[in-house]
Amino acid sequence: METFNKILKILVAGVYLYAGASKLANVPLFTGQLDESPLIPEVLLRTIAIGLPVLMLGLGAGILFTAKSLCLWGAFSLLIFFTMYLMLLYLLYTPPPCSCAGILGETGYTGHIIFNLILLSVTLWLLLKS
Repeated sequence: METFNKILKILVAGVYLYAGASKLANVPLFTGQLDESPLIPEVLLRTIAIGLPVLMLGLGAGILFTAKSLCLWGAFSLLIFFTMYLMLLYLLYTPPPCSCAGILGETGYTGHIIFNLILLSVTLWLLLKS
């Protein structure tokens, strides 16, 4: 069971590291995508476009190397926020804007919300087992 949980931690950390790195790799693109969101004030765009990916990288690295439990709680909390944000966009705006990284950008909002719920479940499992 311990090996299984380690694999799950690597998976969760990998998602955060990939998403954070892909957003930081092209901050102008990510800022433009965020700018399409009717829920994000323009004054916060640059701060979010840099701060969010840095936070995601920190959480991913922390899950792997340092404050595992604290970073898992941070990842869990951020996933709850992301999922609620996606649901609001999905329910209130047509077509909803998207700043998803990689393959999640191709799945649409339903696929992304399902992915987030699965990742939330995995993260909750890890929190309960730590």
